[in-house]
Amino acid sequence: MNASVEVAVVGAGPYGLSLAAHLDAAGISTRVFGRPMDSWRSHMPEGMLLKSDPFASNLSDARDFYTLARFSQEHSLPYNESEPVKLNTFCNYGLDFQKRCVPRLTEVHVNTIERNGDEFIISLDDGGRVSARRVVIAIGVGPFRYVPEILGGLPERFVSHSFDRRDLSVLSGARVAIIGGGSSAIDLAGLAHERGCNVTLISRRARLKFTGGGSQRSGARPWWRGLLHPPSGLGPGLRSRFSTDAPLFIHALPKKLRFEFVRRHLGPAASRVMKDKVVGRVPLLLERELIAAAVADSGVALTLSKKASSPLGGADCSVHGLLAAKHGPAPSTTTANPARPAPILLAIIGSPLTQDQTPQLYATAWRLSLEENRSVLPRRVFADDPVDRLPDQVGVAVVPCVLLDQVDQDPPQAG
Repeated sequence: MNASVEVAVVGAGPYGLSLAAHLDAAGISTRVFGRPMDSWRSHMPEGMLLKSDPFASNLSDARDFYTLARFSQEHSLPYNESEPVKLNTFCNYGLDFQKRCVPRLTEVHVNTIERNGDEFIISLDDGGRVSARRVVIAIGVGPFRYVPEILGGLPERFVSHSFDRRDLSVLSGARVAIIGGGSSAIDLAGLAHERGCNVTLISRRARLKFTGGGSQRSGARPWWRGLLHPPSGLGPGLRSRFSTDAPLFIHALPKKLRFEFVRRHLGPAASRVMKDKVVGRVPLLLERELIAAAVADSGVALTLSKKASSPLGGADCSVHGLLAAKHGPAPSTTTANPARPAPILLAIIGSPLTQDQTPQLYATAWRLSLEENRSVLPRRVFADDPVDRLPDQVGVAVVPCVLLDQVDQDPPQAG
């Protein structure tokens, strides 16, 4: 006989743990499946610093009690809003949060999720089965890592994805090309360089983008800069502050305006602390297109083309290995492939359920399409969800979101 719960959360990262903590506090029968903080503990590069500010790096419980600041205080760890959060600190905080706020986590993998009438049947890798009225998918971006087709035919010893490179010390002394221009690529380039790797960053971008804006300048900030660039959980800026403080207002905008607002806001960018680790230290090949790659001698020969706007022509280079730093499908499949739905964002907003109480499948960063092969695109979610109303009222907010680590398009322009 299957154990039965109201909500099953698949995945135990920051989103899954935070949602489960709120559900538990609301008295909703919930089970969480997965290894806590797995993507962060197993797949983020050692030495990484979080891009989010410390105050914006909290997991969320119903009372906003167990913050990163409280964890740091209890464990006698340094905490400073002007200093970035270290990866190991964040991982340990997440593990402690899980023990305190989500103690009933089951550390197993989910094999399958099948709909059966008015519920979902979840099969676990230990042979167990659980039925749930609602399922939340919180598995992170790992399953959506993407390696360009040009590199797909190379032997695995020559090419890998950034998600699979936690220990960068093995690259010491090697000549490595990193393909990408977003946060993951820039982080990897800086950290690999610190570990003695002869690394080159190759990107289609004309320039690398770093968060922080005026906060990178030395000296006191003008009073007016604080008004134009107020802090928020998404970073400094009026648009970011508006997104975090009034997400439902954005949801209420006409569809065209809502899409345009998100399209022009944010985009792939690295933390400002990585600028000093990369700029002037790591060779940059910007405005380059990778057009061919082949094994040559003991490495990989890359053929690059320069964008038409540049006076320089094509170029060749040879490296020992490649790291791709992107998640999600190729840009063409985002708009041209009907099997992949348009990117949408799920937010619980308080509209009533249908009378038939159809079982609901949700995602913390994206919504799953049951009708179209459950095809998904990884997307960030920024709205605060009033999950205490989940048993009676849920709704869907449909807006486009910025693709994580998107390296194939120009960053959105401020406007």
